[in-house]
Amino acid sequence: MEFEVYYYENYSHAPAYKDNPRYIMAQDDVFEFLTEVAEKEPYSLAVENCMKKELLEQLIHIGVLREKDGMIGFDAPIFVEADNENLQFLSQKAALKIVDALALRIGRLKQLVGELNNEVPDKLNLYHLLCGQIFDGYMFDYLEKEGVVTTSKLHPSGLDYLIILYEKSMKLEKYSNGLLCSYNRLATDKGVFSSFGDANGNRRDFYRYMRLQESGKLSEEQKKICLPDRDVLAEQFERLLEGEGVAQTYKNIFDYFGYTKDGEPCVPIYDAESRFVVLEMFETILPVVKEPILDALNQIHSCKELLSNRHEVPTADIANEMYHLIFGEVNEQLVRRRFVERPPYREGEGRYLKCYERA
Repeated sequence: MEFEVYYYENYSHAPAYKDNPRYIMAQDDVFEFLTEVAEKEPYSLAVENCMKKELLEQLIHIGVLREKDGMIGFDAPIFVEADNENLQFLSQKAALKIVDALALRIGRLKQLVGELNNEVPDKLNLYHLLCGQIFDGYMFDYLEKEGVVTTSKLHPSGLDYLIILYEKSMKLEKYSNGLLCSYNRLATDKGVFSSFGDANGNRRDFYRYMRLQESGKLSEEQKKICLPDRDVLAEQFERLLEGEGVAQTYKNIFDYFGYTKDGEPCVPIYDAESRFVVLEMFETILPVVKEPILDALNQIHSCKELLSNRHEVPTADIANEMYHLIFGEVNEQLVRRRFVERPPYREGEGRYLKCYERA
């Protein structure tokens, strides 16, 4: 059994090897060991019978596995092919209700994004602000306050992140890689270089570059790029936005990563004033979307067959990924109904669009 591994990281630095979940999960024998745990009855594999004690300790340390009464189980949400029907049941029904409700309010949402005056088409603004900032931002904050999802999880290392595991499977591919529910955000003091789309590849953006660099997986082409500190990047991009001079080296970098074309900014720019519009958009849709979302997330615990439930993974941790599936399906429907911009597909990178958010 092989796995797709997803990280929701609330830190920006590169951790030490022993604490870095990406390093630990990249070891050759990790998937083989996790398969053994997944295929056995939960908490039926004894620690004393484990032949890979060091690996077990590492996986417990990063929060993928845990020990209970001398037995081994999963501590992170894990989804296998047998979970497919439950995932579909929990996510799609809620998503369709939400899209139907949004369809009745799309006129008001267009009116609000029209107040931005940023010379960006309404559909593109709606993609970044509704599909991205609201569903993958404001709504998460609301659900966390309601106590139904985990967005922050501190580990013994002091790092704050969540790990999600999917069995590599054709049936699960839609959920693990195919939905529009994946943010890449490189945050700085000046602003955020952002891209939003599916997870079907490695995007050409700053966040993905730095994660690939961290795990030693840069291509030969990428290795030729000398990327400066993130704050220097933002400072130089801000200079471009202000019409000030920028060295050609930086223009080449921004061109390569698609934030400029021929040295001129070519992505939507959102300033601090846009947050008032986004907040009003959120307040417009919250009354009609919260009920189907909360209903679906509150049903997770009743799906006893889910492998994560059988391993007693905290429901709020499972709900984090379940909500991703819900709003990812919502976003797919919004694209199909042409309410929002359709993100282009790029070979080896997936579907996504970029923007820049000023501080």
